[in-house]
Amino acid sequence: MCEQGLEMASILPALRELESASPEDYNTVVQKPRQILCQFVDKMLTDVDVVALELLKKTDSQPTCVMLLDFIQHIMKSFPLMFVSAPQKPTKEIQRLSSDDECSCIDFSNWIITRLLRIAAAPNCQTLHNCIAKIIISLLWLFKNKNPFIFGVQTKEMLGLFQDLTCLTEKSVMMQESSLWPFTIDRFIVAVREHPGYLTPAPLQLNSLFQVELLEIILLRILSSIVSNVFCRRQRLILWEICCSLLEHGSPKIKGIVIALSSKLIKLGGPPPEELSNMFFTSFVDLLQLFKEADRAELELYEEPFSEL
Repeated sequence: MCEQGLEMASILPALRELESASPEDYNTVVQKPRQILCQFVDKMLTDVDVVALELLKKTDSQPTCVMLLDFIQHIMKSFPLMFVSAPQKPTKEIQRLSSDDECSCIDFSNWIITRLLRIAAAPNCQTLHNCIAKIIISLLWLFKNKNPFIFGVQTKEMLGLFQDLTCLTEKSVMMQESSLWPFTIDRFIVAVREHPGYLTPAPLQLNSLFQVELLEIILLRILSSIVSNVFCRRQRLILWEICCSLLEHGSPKIKGIVIALSSKLIKLGGPPPEELSNMFFTSFVDLLQLFKEADRAELELYEEPFSEL
């Protein structure tokens, strides 16, 4: 494991060089540390079966996948330029460079997020799911503080992914579930235009409704953390649509988290929009009716969310 730590540390000189790069050179200089990090991710995180096997090993040392996830968190905190360029004074030349830099940052973050979501959808990697959620939340907050445009792009994509998942859940109710799988998610795609060769493809593919639920739980945590910053009328409507769908079709665990998110939405902007209020309150009343037959373990899932309503 020490060897893996030393290997990861090899990126540090490239990161320090990036810190001293001029705005004009940013998109060139940033490629080297990104390439090194992508090589680590491809080696340690892309094959989720290998990650799952490593997590099963009984050893006193930390798994390399956990080391790498911690290292990504460290880079975001100590070397944010790896993920997002610094804002510059708005000259015409800087605006052109800034647009190129933003596209590059979006492609790179899409690649990273896809790799993280592949782990988030893996049933045998659930011990990493809390860490995955924290990394994505940290990345979105970094964009919020450094580049609101990229933050808007990525939160829109996150909401779009959630809509795709809720549609998939609804389809599974109406048709034979086996005909849906495998299902490939077309979100957080690296642009087809020229991109660095190290951004190798690895699709986010789902093979069961349980994997959909795992992703929904992660996304609910992420959205609950950033909801106050994505609050416009259109996005508010999407969030309420997601809540309504999951209250109707979600598992007890999902429904408990949805109640907590609904509480935040109500505090931020009042009750559900008029066009969704009937659907929401019908699903809510149906949920209350289920309490009559729920066991103690299931009721505990709702205790904290309902206390916040």
